[in-house]
Amino acid sequence: MARFNCIRMLVFASVFAFSANVALAAAAVQGQIGLLEFVGGGAGAPGNFDFRIFLIGNPVICAGQTWTYINGTEANYNTLVAATLSAKASGGAVTLHVDPDTQGFCHIEYMDLQ
Repeated sequence: MARFNCIRMLVFASVFAFSANVALAAAAVQGQIGLLEFVGGGAGAPGNFDFRIFLIGNPVICAGQTWTYINGTEANYNTLVAATLSAKASGGAVTLHVDPDTQGFCHIEYMDLQ
């Protein structure tokens, strides 16, 4: 009986830990594109949060931060930048889908334009 209770507790703890990680992993935030920051080679690009996106009103995007980023070396960097500039110029709404990176910064996974 004690072995069964131990296994049951192990399964419960595993499911709980997995659920907590999933809940923290991804976020989706809607808004309009506000401030954009572009990082050049003199400031550490590529790889230093090269293209940073803020939304109007500075809502928290994830992990207590008000910005998300993509680096210039990533796939679809040019497409994301072009779509972001288009959304900013038109004033259209976007949904940013982000995940905290290993350092806790909000890394953009993809973006929806409405």
